[in-house]
Amino acid sequence: MLTRRKSSELIEPEIVKKVKGIDESNLKAYIKNKQTRKVLEGRGISNLFPIQQQCFETIYNGDDIIGQDRTGSGKTLAYCLPILERIRGLGLKQNKNPYVLVLLPTRELAIQVTTEFNTILHKENEYRIYSIYGGTDLRNQIDQVRQGCEIVVGTPGRIQDLLERKVLKLDEIQVVVLDEADQMLNFGFQENIEKIMSYFNERKIQMLLFSATIPDWVKELSHKYMEANTKHINLIKRHETQTSTTVKHYALQCARNQLSGAIGDVVSVYGGRHARTIIFCETKRECNEIILHSKLPAETQPLHGDIPQQQRTVTFEGFKNGKFKCLVATNVAARGLDFPQVDLIIQCNPPKDIESYIHRSGRTGRAGKDGVCITFYSKKDMGLIERVERVAKIKFIKISAPQHQDIIKASSRDLQTSLQVVSKEIVDMFQPVAQEIISRCDPVEALARALACVSGYKDKLQNRSMLGSFEGYITYVLRSSTPFQACGYIWKFLKNNFSEQICNSIKGMKKIRNENGVAFDISEDVKEEFENQYQEISQNGYCRGIEIEQATSLPDIIEEQFQSHQNYHQQPTVQVSQTVKKEQEIFIGGLDFKITEDEIKNEFKNRGVELFNLRLLRGQDGQSKGSAFGVCRTKEMVSVAIKQNGTKFRGRNVRVNMANEKPK
Repeated sequence: MLTRRKSSELIEPEIVKKVKGIDESNLKAYIKNKQTRKVLEGRGISNLFPIQQQCFETIYNGDDIIGQDRTGSGKTLAYCLPILERIRGLGLKQNKNPYVLVLLPTRELAIQVTTEFNTILHKENEYRIYSIYGGTDLRNQIDQVRQGCEIVVGTPGRIQDLLERKVLKLDEIQVVVLDEADQMLNFGFQENIEKIMSYFNERKIQMLLFSATIPDWVKELSHKYMEANTKHINLIKRHETQTSTTVKHYALQCARNQLSGAIGDVVSVYGGRHARTIIFCETKRECNEIILHSKLPAETQPLHGDIPQQQRTVTFEGFKNGKFKCLVATNVAARGLDFPQVDLIIQCNPPKDIESYIHRSGRTGRAGKDGVCITFYSKKDMGLIERVERVAKIKFIKISAPQHQDIIKASSRDLQTSLQVVSKEIVDMFQPVAQEIISRCDPVEALARALACVSGYKDKLQNRSMLGSFEGYITYVLRSSTPFQACGYIWKFLKNNFSEQICNSIKGMKKIRNENGVAFDISEDVKEEFENQYQEISQNGYCRGIEIEQATSLPDIIEEQFQSHQNYHQQPTVQVSQTVKKEQEIFIGGLDFKITEDEIKNEFKNRGVELFNLRLLRGQDGQSKGSAFGVCRTKEMVSVAIKQNGTKFRGRNVRVNMANEKPK
């Protein structure tokens, strides 16, 4: 049986020690094998990225590592390259059982990592790399594994299935990789990972954990599988932005019932016909609704868990190869996937966990390229927007829904790009038709009509307000020379001077920062009447100190927060006596780090325990610590709650004891 060698025992024919005067970004500083360098250079890789440089020697020497860097920084190659060099250095050849096991959360990511390994082989079938995941024919995968392979890349569920069938054997595994480690060790995968790791029977293997997000709880949990002196390479400093530095982050306030209408205009203006766009939704149902009811390009495709695996693969490859430009997806496309040059990311609402935001926005701005991420939010999402800013260390630029002039300008941009690729032969074919059209009407008008038709705008363009993105509404700004504290002062002025119909059509009034003014949306149907009445009362002297004008850009408004980030996670509290607290308050530990207070209450309620004053413990970054305190409704429920100690709770063994007692 092969076992892990110590670094000092490893012969090092392929690695050159870093010495003074050597350019560390050059391949020769790390890889002496000419064939490996030739393969990399054939892929256009002449320099290793920082994460690849920092991880290479540690992985090559067989030591454990936790690798963390921003999305799009080259983390996949950071472990694929040194792993292959290591097994070459150990002289390992084709074998019945694998030497390397890579575990990851999705089928699409498994395919991508397999491709990455294959592209840096010295020759075809130098090592056999198999992707193993659910949703495909199990018999074919069993046949492949029985024929022998050296590297297995797969999702935990299918890997465990093959282990239980005694088809896959891990006796000769040298290296185990957990890609997207925080997701792999969290709810949904942790139990599978524990069962897979149990097959090693405490045999020492090299463990590699990689992700853009490595919370403290992942480091703590990793001690179960990794050496005490594991090296943690983190190229994201705590005070720096956690996302790709080449991504611009925008936030657009939009009522939920206006989302499907606004999203098409946003794609047109910020992406366009020739740009690649991914739209992220929270649910599969929302994905389907966005595609059915929004003005997105006709070839837009969905990608989520309900789509059959064969179609998912076709969709994944089609988007990657540029056969269509717009993808609407759940988080299945959020992690690890390297789509070339995605220009625009849209999030239909801010995710509740910061990791999802970092990974979603990281599908653009990869490998140093520029990207744009736009997040839609409603009034009640303000706490989430602030929390993303605080924890991810970014600053959202507030934008409004695209206006008429933005849409026309974007259409012109796309058409000019399209005109450049039309061949001379096609132009010649259409010239007689063009001459005929010009002979019938003014050439400029004919061209304008043609541009409108090609752009898809044949009827009147509907206005969309800047504040709430309401279709058929216009945003106005009202400024007063008299200081005021609340919007009630402005409402009183409007009701005293404008008709009831106009006042009833006003929406979303908000104060403007650092000004004595407000902004509000008003129905397009009463625009003319509103402006006529304003002109009339101005002439009659009723508007002294008041100026009203249509907004030409998004005003710097003061947001009305549904809940601030400081109390966003807190539940309503009930005053209880110290005696009740002492006798009925319990501590709950070992929880899933992404669980919510409501989910804990519902789970305990299903077990016969009603909890109130429940509070999750969180760190300074707002992340859950996986533990909570709560008060049982009755004394009888306390004993029921204590009996839950050691039971399974969403795949984890929970710890339950009295809050005023030390855990046993």
